[in-house]
Order: sequence, then structure tokens, then C-alpha cells
Amino acid sequence: NHGIPSEPTHQNSIGIGMTWVPFASGTQKNQRNAAAFEVESLQAQAQAAKLGVNVNLEKARADFMAALALGDSAQLGVRAAQENIRVQTARFEAGRAKVTDVLDAEAQLARQVASVKIARLRHLDAWVDWILHTGGSFQIAMAYVNRQVDSFE
Repeated sequence: NHGIPSEPTHQNSIGIGMTWVPFASGTQKNQRNAAAFEVESLQAQAQAAKLGVNVNLEKARADFMAALALGDSAQLGVRAAQENIRVQTARFEAGRAKVTDVLDAEAQLARQVASVKIARLRHLDAWVDWILHTGGSFQIAMAYVNRQVDSFE
């Protein structure tokens, strides 16, 4: 108190600092909402992409299985057409069928052989789709396709 009897012997003081930016709360809330919306949008896009990939994989698998079944069916058709030629030829030799019956049977066999080749091409197409949808190499797939197509003859 420096020798002055009217002044207190000690002094306490308290200070408070406060800042306030008017309307900052509304801006921050809008920014938070925009960021939350962006996160939800990206999550929805990721989910849609995942579903799209799953659909494409399932379609490729189904196409592959259908191509296999088509090939099996075409092979059975060839066997049936060969048997039909055998029967029609025997009937013709016995005099119970006309030459046109034998020719029709041969034409049916030719159609069935063409069906086998078509089925093999569809099988290759489905196989390439499957390989590409599962991350396989395009070059390896095409090399395999070229070998298979060369063996068609």
C-alpha cells in the first residue's frame, strides 16, 4: 500500500475475455450439414457401384452357365441328328423312305453342327466376360480365344 493507510493491503482482480462473431453459428451449421450430405452421397455412390459390380458378376456367371448348357444341348442335338441319318438311311435302303428323307436328316445334322459352333462361340464370349469382370488379363483371354477359334475347323 506504499505507506498510504487508506489503500487496501492487497488487491485481487479478475478479467474475462470474450469474442463473438455474429451469425457464425449458422454458417458452421450449414457447412456441417453440407459435409454430412457429401459423405452420405459418396457412401450411396459406393454402395451403388458395389451393387452394379455384383450384378455384372452374376450376369457374367449366368451367361457362362447358360452357354455351357447350350453347348451340351447342341452336342445332344448332333447325336440325335446322326442317329436320325442312320435310321433314315436304313429305311431308304429298305425301300421305306425317300431320298428326300435322308437329305432332310443330313441337313438337320448340318444345322446341329452349326449350333455346336455357335454354342462354343457363346461359351467363349461368356468366358471372356467372366475373366474381365473378375480382373483377369485381356491379353491372356484373347490368346485363349484365338487358340479356341483356330480349333473350330
